[in-house]
Amino acid sequence: VSTQSTGSPLFFFDPRVLIRNNNTMTSFLTRSILSTSLSSRITNSSCQHALFLKKNSSQRPSFSSKVVADFRSDTVTQPTPGMWDAMRASPLGDDVFGDDPTVHKIERFVAELTKKPAALFCVTATMANQLGLKCVLQSGTSVLCSSDAHINTSETGGVAHHSSAHIIPVSPVPVEWREAWGSPLELEPTGGRAELTVECLAPQLKGPNVHYPMTTAIALENTVGGVIQSLDNLKKIHTYAKNNPFRKLHMHLDGARLWNATVETGIPMSEYCKYVDTVSLCLSKGLGAPVGALLVGEHELIQRARHFRKMFGGGWRQAGLLAGAGLYAMEHHWPQMKEDHRRARHLAKELQKLGFYIEKKVDTNMVWASTRGPQQQQQQQSSSKYESRVSTISLSELSSFVRTHGIIFDIWSSDEQTRLVLHHEITDVHIQQFLDLIKLFLQQKHL
Repeated sequence: VSTQSTGSPLFFFDPRVLIRNNNTMTSFLTRSILSTSLSSRITNSSCQHALFLKKNSSQRPSFSSKVVADFRSDTVTQPTPGMWDAMRASPLGDDVFGDDPTVHKIERFVAELTKKPAALFCVTATMANQLGLKCVLQSGTSVLCSSDAHINTSETGGVAHHSSAHIIPVSPVPVEWREAWGSPLELEPTGGRAELTVECLAPQLKGPNVHYPMTTAIALENTVGGVIQSLDNLKKIHTYAKNNPFRKLHMHLDGARLWNATVETGIPMSEYCKYVDTVSLCLSKGLGAPVGALLVGEHELIQRARHFRKMFGGGWRQAGLLAGAGLYAMEHHWPQMKEDHRRARHLAKELQKLGFYIEKKVDTNMVWASTRGPQQQQQQQSSSKYESRVSTISLSELSSFVRTHGIIFDIWSSDEQTRLVLHHEITDVHIQQFLDLIKLFLQQKHL
């Protein structure tokens, strides 16, 4: 807002605290110095704007301020009433002093679940990843990981900053489409999977040459973009890492969505964790807790991680409130994840019918869809009347259109690609509403 007389800026902060005008900080009690003419102008302007909106309401699209379904991520969920009750009922202490009983409970539970000696409750999975790596990396060393790994693309260069170490990103290799764990798409698959293998990791490993940052760790991830990584492949990488001719390599697993993999495959969490030294597990993604993650590993390593957590500013006090939410999520939300996966496969199948290209195999709760794909793949898709024209639409326009009806999704790397993430707040009804809106959008575009 600016005054009409001077055009100088006026910034309103919390009205109980301060008003800033022309670099002068005044208390709320002295706001009377603002001219009454300014107040009347603002009021008159607001009234005129309201009359304009009423007069032209038929020309404006109806916008739903209430979000009906949010497909951006599984991190967007709100605590359920049952989770709030569990949080309120959680006994508390001071976790920095080590006396929060609910934090102790979740750390013991996850250590037993993964069959690791110890666990550490952390603020985020990013922090858990960084702690797990900092405990084993030294300045001037390196860690191998996938080029699309979270620690490489989405943790703000944390390995370089926290550990003074170097990431060597390795391109995963496409592998044969497998249906070893249930419910393939009814249509011909158009997407695929890729994994890190010993064959692609080995050439990138740096030995004790004075020119290189010697590799001391391998970091894997499961799931990757919702795609489950093979347990057999994990075993092979573990064997290679522990029998490396230069030194045994530390194995870290970013298991932020390992919960989804275990539910879908039926493979116990401990079986995946058997072949790695440290694992991070996120509570605030598919599980639906508001905050939290755990790092598991050997006692000595976890004790070091606890020290570094404090250094990172991650020591928290009555953290049992959030630990209680995590315990509730593991008991009540984890067993229901297969429903998210089923809905994701249904959504992918229906999007294929509309002519969308499904870029990755839908193993769990993510659907990677685009309006364009390899021509030979597009020709394999459904003979839907929308098929040949869906490549002409703008996902940004589609996003704006469905948002007016309370449905949100993100444009991913380009206006042609989106990632749709299912979670416990999205139902079959929401998916049908989303699909109906896409069809309506296409009809309005005369496609």
